[in-house]
Parts: sequence; C-alpha cells; structure tokens
Amino acid sequence: MAMLRRLAVGLRQPWGVALAVLVTSASCSVLLKEDAGQCKTDGDCAARGFDGATCNVGSGVCEHGTGGGAGGGNNAGQTGSGGGSSGAGTGGSGGLSVAGTTSFAEAGQAGQAGMGEAGAPSGCTGDCLTPVGVRLVESAALPAYQPPGTLLGVEQFHTDVCPQDQMLVGFDLTFGSDSSGNEFLLDVQAHCTVVSLSVTEPLSVELDDGFVVPKRGTESAQVATSLVQCLDHEVVVGWSGAWSGTTDGAVHIDKFVLRCAPLAVTTTGGVVSLNVGATEDVVPFAGYDSVGTALPAQDCPAGFVARGTNIRMSSGLVSPQRLERFGLACGRPSLVHQTGAPCTSDGDCDSGNCSSGFCGPPTCSPSPGNDCQCERLDTRDYRFCSDTVSFSVATVGCTSDKMRLVKIDDGVENGWLFSTGLLHFPASNNQAGLWIGATDSVQEGQWRWVDTNKTLFWQGMNVDQGGVAVNAAYSAWKRAPSSEEPNNGNGMGAENCGMIDINGPFVPDDRWVDTQCTDLRPYACEFEDGH
Repeated sequence: MAMLRRLAVGLRQPWGVALAVLVTSASCSVLLKEDAGQCKTDGDCAARGFDGATCNVGSGVCEHGTGGGAGGGNNAGQTGSGGGSSGAGTGGSGGLSVAGTTSFAEAGQAGQAGMGEAGAPSGCTGDCLTPVGVRLVESAALPAYQPPGTLLGVEQFHTDVCPQDQMLVGFDLTFGSDSSGNEFLLDVQAHCTVVSLSVTEPLSVELDDGFVVPKRGTESAQVATSLVQCLDHEVVVGWSGAWSGTTDGAVHIDKFVLRCAPLAVTTTGGVVSLNVGATEDVVPFAGYDSVGTALPAQDCPAGFVARGTNIRMSSGLVSPQRLERFGLACGRPSLVHQTGAPCTSDGDCDSGNCSSGFCGPPTCSPSPGNDCQCERLDTRDYRFCSDTVSFSVATVGCTSDKMRLVKIDDGVENGWLFSTGLLHFPASNNQAGLWIGATDSVQEGQWRWVDTNKTLFWQGMNVDQGGVAVNAAYSAWKRAPSSEEPNNGNGMGAENCGMIDINGPFVPDDRWVDTQCTDLRPYACEFEDGH
C-alpha cells in the first residue's frame, strides 16, 4: 500500500442540486477559518478572497457580518450589517420550496432572509456553512458474483465493511492451486482509506491509510500473492476478472482486476462539488490462468464508491478452501455539516437529525469517561461500549441512554459492526466477542431481537439440526466444522445470548455465536428508529 494517500478535491451535494448559500438570517458573526493571524485590516481579508468580510483586529480573524431581514413581495431584503448581504424577497429568486419538493430553485415560495457570505442560522458558532467532513450516507450491496458451476460444500458468507466513512483503495490477493494444477483465488484482504476534510482553504479531502480487514480463507494451498491498488488519488468503484472450471464441474475466480475512479473538483458560483470521475481498470490483471472466461464488470451504482466486500468461501471441509463468490458493498459519499447548518437529509449532518432544513444537536454522545464512543453507519447512530458486562447489564446500559442493543438487518450492517468493533475492542481486551441484541432466553430455540416488537428472526438450533430463518430474516450464525451455531453449548450448558465473534478462539469473524448470558463482553447500542 502506498503510504499517506492525499488528494485535494471538492465535494458535491448528493441530491443533484447545489447547496444554496441563503439561510435564515442570524445575529452571529461567523469565522471563516479556524486559524488566527489572518488579518490586521479589512483589506487583508479581501486580499485573501474573503469578500465582504471584516477583520477582527483582536483575534486576527476575518469575520462576516449578520444577514438582513427578508423583503416583502418581490422586494429586496434589508442590507445586512458588517458585510452581510441583502435578504431575498418572498416569491423572488432563491426560494427554498418548489411544488412541495426540497430543492433550491428560482421562483420558490417563502424566500429566505439575507445573510453574510458565510452567515449562519441563529445560535450557531463557527462557520456553519463550511462542511466539516465527508460521510457515506447510503449503502448498496452488490450481489456476490458466482461463476456458473458447482459450489463446494457448506456456504460461508462474509460481508466486510470498512469502519465509519472509510472507502476501499485496494486488495491483497492470495492465489492457490489444487492437485490438478487449477489456479484460483484463495482469499482477498481489503485495504481501506481514512477520509477526512481539510480545514484549510480551499476545502480538500485527505485520503490516508486506514483499516485492513482480516483475512478469511485458510490459504492452505498458496502459490502466489499479489497487491492490487488504485492510484493514490483514486478509490475502488468496481471489479472485474475471469473464471475457470474443473473437470468435476466446480468453478472458481482465477483472475482479478480493480476498477477505480478519481475524485474530481468542480466549482460553480463559489459552490464546490465532489464528483466521481470516469472508471478505469487497473492493469495488469492479477492471476495466472490464461484460458479463463472473462466476467462482466461489477461496478457500484453511479455516484457510489466501494466500502467493503461481499464474499462466499467454500467450506472449511473442502481442501483447499477457495473464494467462490465475490461482490462489493458500496456507499454514496456526501458532505456533512456541523449543528445548525443547512441540510436536506440526516446524512448532511455531522451527527444530529435534519429538521426543518437545519442540522439539529447530536443524537448520540460519548459516555462520561469515554467508555462508550459514538459511530455512524449511513444515517444511523451507534454507541460502542468497552466496559465488559453481562448481557442483561448491557441491555440496561443501552436503554438508560434511550437506545437498545443492536438489531442487525443485513450484511452491510453486520460487516460494519464487525470491523468497527475490531477498532474499538482489539483482541487483547474484547473478551472474544461483542454483545448484540439476540436472545432465546424466553423460549429455547426462538431467537428474538430485543427491539420493541421482540422480533422473532430464527427458529431452532443450527442449520444442520433443522434451524431456519423466520420470514427470510437476516442472520449470520457461524458455520464451521468445530462450531455450528446456535448450538446451546452442545448440551454442556445454557447459551441463550448472541454475540459477534470478533476475535474469538478461532479467527477474526463477523459471524454469530450463542453463548452464556452471564459472560462479560463489550456491547453496541443503536436507537430504535435508527436516530
């Protein structure tokens, strides 16, 4: 991996329209930048491109004034003080709502009050219009591509998702071969990048080395390894490759190529946007079979980037174990703003919900002593709590904060909980698991979530003993030769509470195990409605 990935890029609003710079008038001065020593006179501010700003001589910081009030009819609003611009008139250009939609367009209803160039709504501190970060606000899991042919043994699915707001930039690939010399992918290990937003002018995104997901396969027949990665200024948006078959009808992926895209800047009328550029293959192909059949490109939806993998390994009873299906988990990037900033969806806010067009206060906050830390997946808030407690104490710990133990709805959420849990609870202190809100303590074999409805999602023991998902609900019970879950301790004792194995006695694992509810483990909470 190339160290220290950095690229200055702009950012785009994901709704297809530019974020207007007109918001409700405010009576607060707004700092344009966080560093002092910018100016000694108003002329210094103009020279630095802060038109209309005045210099606060005491702090040496350029500031904008307050906005003027709205005008009536099509009349112009009042002139703002200290460099603030005039307010927009009602029914004039700059209206907020058109035909009931939340888009910024001309001829809108209820034009907004004028403001300084970087003004802010009432009660804000700092520059509320300046984005404070980049967030992935919507997930989309591509189906795992399966070449046509026979699958080997028990299905073992894994969805590995980079931690909060990280994106994929490359993979370590491991290739193997069987006794007949057939070459195939044994394993892929994803490399993520940490995405941050610079506070310097102009705004820029920084891409630094991030999380490296654990390996999944046994790699018992390794013949070669290969590193495939995007250029330093690019992120993964898709993949391609080739597959081959064997005489017994089994198939495998034997070539692999990344599809990457740059992040490009566009600036129109002072509005900075981030666009995902044209997709290009990273060559040469990684792999060794020269007669494989090319598979079609598997790309994230337009405007999305890769944030994880969706794979299927052949059973551990099959030697050598191999990668049989491969797909991507994707996410849509968006700007985020601090409390009080304009928004059109919760994803635009740093943490709080979007209400009446503005970001509200955070819905999640760290606990005293920092035993619990907040994270966000898409527009949902979670708390990861490091104090190791029993299942019942973890349940109370969540409800005391008006949350609940996590209810896992799909592979993207499960994979993200796994990787984020690994960051918060390394092997040295995670007590081999992370409590989730799954239990059959009320009635053996009826696994329910601890949500308001006590949702039944699994009936019976493990698959080998006839256990089944209820109403096709998502589950990720471990299926391994030494641990078919849930198994109630194989008759050795009551195991009525569920956990993600994380770094258990086997290998780092995103799959679930039933265990005794009195065990002491860290836990993760979420809000009932996601916010």
